[in-house]
Amino acid sequence: MIDRSKLVGFVIHACAWLLFFVMGSKVFAADFSFEKGEKGKKDIITMTGDLEDDDHLKFNALAVNSERAIVVFESMGGKMLPGLEIGKTIRLKGFPTRTKGEGCMSACAMAWLAGSYRIVDKGAKVGFHQGFTLDDKGQASTNPYVNALIGVYLNRLGFSDNFIYFVTDADPDNMNYLTPNDANTYGVSVIFRTYDFEALNEFNKGVNATVKGVPTAESIKWYRIAAQKGFAGAQNNYGDAFEMGEAVKANEKFAIYWYTRAAERGEPTAYLSLADLLSKSTSDTVVLVEALKFANLAVNNLKEGANKNKSKELAKVIAEKITSASKDEALELSQSWEPLYQETNLIGDSLKKNMIYK
Repeated sequence: MIDRSKLVGFVIHACAWLLFFVMGSKVFAADFSFEKGEKGKKDIITMTGDLEDDDHLKFNALAVNSERAIVVFESMGGKMLPGLEIGKTIRLKGFPTRTKGEGCMSACAMAWLAGSYRIVDKGAKVGFHQGFTLDDKGQASTNPYVNALIGVYLNRLGFSDNFIYFVTDADPDNMNYLTPNDANTYGVSVIFRTYDFEALNEFNKGVNATVKGVPTAESIKWYRIAAQKGFAGAQNNYGDAFEMGEAVKANEKFAIYWYTRAAERGEPTAYLSLADLLSKSTSDTVVLVEALKFANLAVNNLKEGANKNKSKELAKVIAEKITSASKDEALELSQSWEPLYQETNLIGDSLKKNMIYK
């Protein structure tokens, strides 16, 4: 167990930033790529492989060219100093982070933690263990200096002492994997992408259980299961049920909650649902600005058809209720809006209660 009371002393008395420490065995060198975002979307900076000396300079050369990017990791680790330096740049630039594939371990995980928000794809893992060095025989031994660096770095990122202990608790031969429960326990904001194709099947079961376009108790059961797994289409339809009081007791707050979850996942129909519900029976300018924001998003993201036309008409109706300054504010908000991540299986312009995904 690490004596954490000595961490600050190690940093003060050591030339910490001259140290290059290894956080895991090398598999293949890190590779960086840059993809320019289209139509206002974020650029994508991707890192795969193990970090080597000066890899943070390669990352910085890409990051400097972007004002809005998401950093995607798939790495088993590598040398610690580049990982910490990459993390500093990520925090400075305000970039979100995501891990995919097998996940992000050790030094990679340290960089991932610096994200303005953090995403873990389904099947990916984020793992931590103590900092260590390798001797001439390749044997790992815990090094207090690197753990001091980790402690100070995480403290500056705003993490709690308990989380810092969690990160540096496992010995070099083991790994502490971050779970949703751990994230909640330590106050670490993480989006765990639990949506999978099982949710599509469950959503389809809900659609098949509808009677003449109206959901039944069986429909609601499947919508709820798929919605809780993070599937945007199910979240939107679950919100519909609460708004309309179909097979459940009407509850406007629940409807807004589930519409918002779907909107956060980039479901265009949820933009329309939110705009319509928020704009009903209110004269509150703040709410109407938010409603017009989502109406604009629906207009811009729905395919040509009935729902898009409805969005255009709704936007005009809402705009007539507010000042020009408020309309400008709504437009600005819609232009700066980005979902936390973009769902690819969308309801589109089909009747949302009758759309079955293949």
